[in-house]
Amino acid sequence: QNLYGHKLTDAQNYFLSQLRYAPIKMVTFLIDKLPRENALLIMVTEEDDNELALIVLDHLYGPGRAPAGKGMISFLALVERQEQWTKETDDDALIAFGKARLEKYFPDVADSVIGIDTRSWQRASTIGVPGTYRHLKAFVDAIDRTSPVLYTGDYMAGSSVGVAAATGEHVAKRLITMIGR
Repeated sequence: QNLYGHKLTDAQNYFLSQLRYAPIKMVTFLIDKLPRENALLIMVTEEDDNELALIVLDHLYGPGRAPAGKGMISFLALVERQEQWTKETDDDALIAFGKARLEKYFPDVADSVIGIDTRSWQRASTIGVPGTYRHLKAFVDAIDRTSPVLYTGDYMAGSSVGVAAATGEHVAKRLITMIGR
């Protein structure tokens, strides 16, 4: 492919052509007290819960994410389940899914819910398969550091707003250097 006069390498074309995104539905609970857990992210094995992939304690991201003294916990499902939910499931079913996990994993705060939010994204998270990061490395290694074409986005690592922001900040710094300010 040709990008503003910059030709992508075969490795870059391959990586971008294989890149797939999964839809996500997420339910977040605002809790009236802080849970005892202090891990930001909790990966859940399929053996432990065949529908849940990730728990995020959002209040731990930083100050102001939740009101002082309150907790915020999000539940995200496995990709297969997310695809089904995106097409078929309403918010009530998603909330019921989350409440069951809140009771299972956080029984100390399960009765302290003061707010619930649901979100859905059609293209939210890159789907990693064996070889994804090897192909990403080949993509990054092939970037011409002298080119005016710069790359940013959540596909540059595990999908997240943080990755998108970090790669965007990196590109902004390079642009500032390139234009001499």
